[in-house]
Amino acid sequence: MVKNRKLVIVGDSAFAEVAFEYFMHDSEYQVVGFSVEKDFLKKDNLLGLPVVPFDSVEKILTQRNTTYTSRWFTRS
Repeated sequence: MVKNRKLVIVGDSAFAEVAFEYFMHDSEYQVVGFSVEKDFLKKDNLLGLPVVPFDSVEKILTQRNTTYTSRWFTRS
């Protein structure tokens, strides 16, 4: 499967790790990073990818040659 769309997963929990596995193996998306609200930013990377503040995700990842970002939210 060709990974021609880039994806940023919102969150850095175990659920985000499961989402990473699904997107990496069962979709056309290449996960390029994770994002959380600034107040909850506790780590710089997850699974070898950057974790960046949500309010600056587009700016930071665009600097890293990421041209497509997508936000994925869940509700409990």
